[in-house]
Amino acid sequence: MEAAEDPSEEESVNKADPLLIFNAAGVNGLGGSVSQRASADGWSVALVDNWQGAAMANSVIFYNPGQAANAQAIGQLLGISDLRETAPGAVADFVTVVLGPGFQ
Repeated sequence: MEAAEDPSEEESVNKADPLLIFNAAGVNGLGGSVSQRASADGWSVALVDNWQGAAMANSVIFYNPGQAANAQAIGQLLGISDLRETAPGAVADFVTVVLGPGFQ
């Protein structure tokens, strides 16, 4: 049995794909400043809001199958290494950045 190929090798980064940014850190304006940083790098930010999900221990990027390259690229830009693939649409239809406590 052959080892599975790394799906990110088959994908390319597409900064035109919508990006969602949520502030779970409780720091006023954090989502907006991160949105500006992402936009300045060419990303299409579709939404900036406060996180309404479960409390986060750290910053996380959620992505669907086929979005690994985008998740890795935005993770590198923002210094977020916790990348979590979810079932399609389980968190959102797009790459979702959740800024947790201690995000810099």
